[in-house]
Amino acid sequence: MDIETLKERKKGLGGSDIAAIFGLSKWMTPYQLYIDKTTDEIAEEDIDNDQIYWGNLLEPVILQVYTKKTGRLAKKPDPMIWSKEHNFLFANLDAITNCGRIVEVKTSRISSEWGEEGSDDIPQEYILQIQHYMLVTGMQVTDIAVLITGSDFRLYEVHADKELQSIIIDKAKQFWQMVLDRTPPEFTTVEDVQHRFKDQNDSAFFANEDLLDAVIRIKKIKEQAKILEKEEDDIKIKIMSAMQNCSRLLYKDQCLATWSKPKPSKRFDAAAFKINYPELYEQFCKQI
Repeated sequence: MDIETLKERKKGLGGSDIAAIFGLSKWMTPYQLYIDKTTDEIAEEDIDNDQIYWGNLLEPVILQVYTKKTGRLAKKPDPMIWSKEHNFLFANLDAITNCGRIVEVKTSRISSEWGEEGSDDIPQEYILQIQHYMLVTGMQVTDIAVLITGSDFRLYEVHADKELQSIIIDKAKQFWQMVLDRTPPEFTTVEDVQHRFKDQNDSAFFANEDLLDAVIRIKKIKEQAKILEKEEDDIKIKIMSAMQNCSRLLYKDQCLATWSKPKPSKRFDAAAFKINYPELYEQFCKQI
């Protein structure tokens, strides 16, 4: 995706943003999406990463297979389609067919996320994305052409759901108002908090009773986690000792467990490099 399109995306909410708003995205929290929409900065990974590279490379191939299997011609529409009713919503479609169907192209490494071919049983975040596209365009059917694990091609079909689209509109309106008001959503991960308060100082904050209880609780959780981790290690030792040099543990025809010796790994010796090449070391050091 080119830089100009990425800049244009900051003016509204697209299909890939909706799962984040609902807290269902694998890639972005609501707070991270808010930061993306309220800053001019374009992240380098949004311009060039492996997922984008392979997606762009495979998309024409998957569309060719789609046309071959369905007989429907599919072509790339305008880069951005804006909703006529909701001016902060837009869609970036992979393709539209000659009979008025949206075609969404996906690749996946996990087959368990996908249901029976021909159904609408697809990952939840994609359901939200596709309903958003149909909401923006007014189209009623979307075909999903997905290539799973590089060789398993499947087709799914999703129809417009007005009730879900209404929920999407309400949620999107609330989120976009936060963007306009510069009011960030609640934090949902530790990383959100670390980003928001990255400029720390040496001052102290005095806890109230509620924060005191929270600190006591997290200490108890950490103690319990240590106990459970020790118990897990003890059980692993028992199982692996019984298996000895075998790599699989079987019960009748069922494989219960597997284990293998980790391969030796290499790591960069920064301390030795600093001693032997001090000038180069300083040249490539950066403050984080």
